[in-house]
Amino acid sequence: MRTSALRFTKQLALTLGLWACCLLSGAQTQEIEESFNRVSPQEQTRLQAILDEPLRTSAPQAELDRQVSQKLMAVRRLNIPKGEEAILQEAVKYTDNVFFRDNLTNLQSQQATPEKKLQLARTAADNTQGFFKPWRRCFVAVQYVNLGKYSEAQQELNDIQAQIAVMSANHPPPWGQRELYRASSNCAATRSRLEQIEGHFNESLDAANVALSTAEQAFLIRIKGESDVTHYFAAQGLANTFARKAQVLRAMGRLNEAEQTLRDFIHFSTQVELPRRFEADIYLLASNLRFDQHEFVEAEKLVQKGDAILEKLNIDALSPERIGQERNRLLALMGQKKWSLALQELQTLETQIAQQPNLKRTVLYSFDRAYLLLGNQLFDQAAPIFEQAAKTLAKTSGEEHFDVTQAKGLQGVALWHSPDLAQRSQALSLLEQATKDLMQARNADYLNELGFHPDIRNAIVSTYIQALSQTHPERATQLLGFADWLHSGLVQNALSDAAVRSAATTQGLSDLVRQEQDAKNEIQGIRSFLTSESLDSSAPMWSNATQMRNRIFSLEQRRSELQARIRQSFPDYERLVRPLAPSLDDIAERLSDQEALLVFMPDFSGVNVWMVKQSQGRVLAKFNRASLSQDQLDNTVSTLRLSLESFASSGRLLPFDDALAWQTYQSLIAPFAADLADRKHWIISTSGALARLPFAVLQTQARAPKRPPAWLIQQVSLSQVPSVSAWLNLRAIKRQQIPSQALLAWGDPMFDPRRNPVQNNSQLKPIASGNNGFEQEQTPGDVLYHSIPALPDTRQELLNLAQALHANPQEDLVMGRNATRASVLAASKSGLLAQKKVVVFATHGLMAGDLPALTQPALAMSADGSEKTNALAPLLTLEDVLGLKLNADWVVLSACNTAASDGRANESLSGLARGFFYAGSRSLLVTQWAVESQSAKELTSRTFAHFSQTNSTPKSESLRQAMLEVMAEPRFAHPAFWAPYVLVGDSLR
Repeated sequence: MRTSALRFTKQLALTLGLWACCLLSGAQTQEIEESFNRVSPQEQTRLQAILDEPLRTSAPQAELDRQVSQKLMAVRRLNIPKGEEAILQEAVKYTDNVFFRDNLTNLQSQQATPEKKLQLARTAADNTQGFFKPWRRCFVAVQYVNLGKYSEAQQELNDIQAQIAVMSANHPPPWGQRELYRASSNCAATRSRLEQIEGHFNESLDAANVALSTAEQAFLIRIKGESDVTHYFAAQGLANTFARKAQVLRAMGRLNEAEQTLRDFIHFSTQVELPRRFEADIYLLASNLRFDQHEFVEAEKLVQKGDAILEKLNIDALSPERIGQERNRLLALMGQKKWSLALQELQTLETQIAQQPNLKRTVLYSFDRAYLLLGNQLFDQAAPIFEQAAKTLAKTSGEEHFDVTQAKGLQGVALWHSPDLAQRSQALSLLEQATKDLMQARNADYLNELGFHPDIRNAIVSTYIQALSQTHPERATQLLGFADWLHSGLVQNALSDAAVRSAATTQGLSDLVRQEQDAKNEIQGIRSFLTSESLDSSAPMWSNATQMRNRIFSLEQRRSELQARIRQSFPDYERLVRPLAPSLDDIAERLSDQEALLVFMPDFSGVNVWMVKQSQGRVLAKFNRASLSQDQLDNTVSTLRLSLESFASSGRLLPFDDALAWQTYQSLIAPFAADLADRKHWIISTSGALARLPFAVLQTQARAPKRPPAWLIQQVSLSQVPSVSAWLNLRAIKRQQIPSQALLAWGDPMFDPRRNPVQNNSQLKPIASGNNGFEQEQTPGDVLYHSIPALPDTRQELLNLAQALHANPQEDLVMGRNATRASVLAASKSGLLAQKKVVVFATHGLMAGDLPALTQPALAMSADGSEKTNALAPLLTLEDVLGLKLNADWVVLSACNTAASDGRANESLSGLARGFFYAGSRSLLVTQWAVESQSAKELTSRTFAHFSQTNSTPKSESLRQAMLEVMAEPRFAHPAFWAPYVLVGDSLR
């Protein structure tokens, strides 16, 4: 029995300590809390004695300064609110220490206006001399940024850097060099923030990395006999740079890398003493990442931990910090669809701050407030707030901005539930316009999967489809192309990002792509800042809004020009990165008279189903909405999958639910049965939970007692496509030549070079168990990679496949140590890969997040030594796949599977599939769950034997015939044996 999915999901997850799904485990949380509370009772007594001792005001200056430093250190270690300010207020009466005076100024300026803060920062910088001066000047630049005076901030930063360069050239003493490192770090961190605001994300990340490295250099300088306070501040500076880097990575959408940076921050926090506010920062950052990743339950838990710390520090519940934490919690509750609880807590909070209108605005922005009302089905209250939010957003961002489109679309959702016919008519108009605007090129960059953005889009689109199905059913049919285009957002983002990076190696394309991306990032940065300021006309940026909108307009024009040049010169790249929504005519033109296209798209209250075929050049299309709620659909798919995966997971077969398989057919397909009766092959596009359902196991009749089941695969052949647009692109590409050689395959990769080549899976043992998050993040890259479970069964599978295709095992099979990423790239570069009809990767498919910092789908190849410095180096990534030169009829991913219960594996598969299509493959053969070895061997060998023996039969028919032959054997009659394989892509030869 081959156990690829079982071994991977269970053994590898145990080996890595479930790192990808647990940023802050219970053990790690305890460790962090202990690191911020590591003062023993004896130490607490000693520190309190230091605080209780009166200042020795008549002592020499150096001794007095040392006593003040000790008191400051005691206050920080004991986490006494306001204690630092009280000590400094007394100290400055008796000492001229600039360090004390400047820190007091910083503390006292927290409540000042932005203009007053700038004045105080400038005065403090003017009064500071020597190596401390550049560090102090950085706070002037910070205040310029806060005021929106970017050119002044840039000039100040340039001047500071020049001053640091001059001072560094004069060979400063160690303590002076440390202060210059601190200044360089602060300067770079401020520049990172400035670049991020202006949308220069790559530059922002570069600056954040400089800030991190120089802060580390400052931290490593220790002067013998020096007060611990100085080192303490250096530690805080380094902690701040971890947070800055995580924030910019999050803004770039590189969430896995942001998470890894946060892990580094967590590790650092366990090694040094930091104020408890940093612990709150850790939980806030972790909560934000979990929210972006759609993990709202975890986001709520983390934000509660952060707020509890602020409460322990006696931070007022109505302070901006605590209000911000509460806002994050409300958003997490909304993400969980705990609508009534979120509304109840919002109302309680607003009662407490009824006399503070400025605070009320910060609790929830208008858009979020309206979304909460919509979730509570208070439609009449939500609609006018969405309308006002759209108007306000339009003032700063423009009428055509994505946020305006969302607000108007949700206004339409709210109005559609009104009993008033006029309002329902207005709703239909708003929904129609919103769906059109979502498809505009200017808004494509905002179709991300962060937070509850996909839920909002789903609400708008599904309500529009519902509205049309009730008022204009014929128009609902026309929405197929739009719905297909919109639902593939996550996969499209992964492909686009990888394609952009891959373009760097294509002459002529790289410069165009870089310029287009630079313009895109600047637009996003400006719009993000405008949106954050849009509800406060007194904000510093308000007066610059018109100028910034003009800049956006010019940048968008520039992007359009660049995209046109890319489209003309590199059409394949353009189709991959910016696919257009297909029309029914486009679809019908590519269908043969034996084919039908079925598109299944679930939303929160049902499943939208489209059927398209052509007859004598005429389009025949129908639409139906199946009444299957999201919960019903999830339960249906989970029940059927439980039986299908039972043999791989437990070694025994669970009875298959024939009645449920028939009921599912009745709900989804039976309404089109008459139209589909004359079609031999169905092309299926799915999303959501349905992407995990093997349609071959649906039953076309209720099973009678003692009668065999009527499997759908017995009637028609099936293939699946990641999206309709991807399938159309495949059909549009004309092959230059037919590949001449049968097979090239990689299998049984050696993830651990120490493994005996004949070692069995069962002999592999996890390297660790029960690791908390901190331990796992410190695991060396080679240990992580060597822990990936081996796949020795794939060796025999490939030998059988070579026999079926009459290939030469010695020349056409690359196995064991030789199955490396480098060998794949070399085969592509030499042209060998493009000569093969069938290309096989019998290895694990990884999803983004399966290994630390893995941000794209990948195939695990043999370890080659590079994993010692980078655990990702041996992987064949999506980016690599996009650069391959293929001309294959089939690419077989025989140990990959789409078994993940949350659907992420299917998204990963979709990304890999479209990557292989772009590289030149026509179709993929993949497994949906771990398969039994003997039946797998029979099924693959029979599929390719049939394929080799015929000249015109579709590939899907070869797979169907193999399934029928395998299921005919009594021992393999259960669908767990014959149904795991699915053909993805173009079924035609």
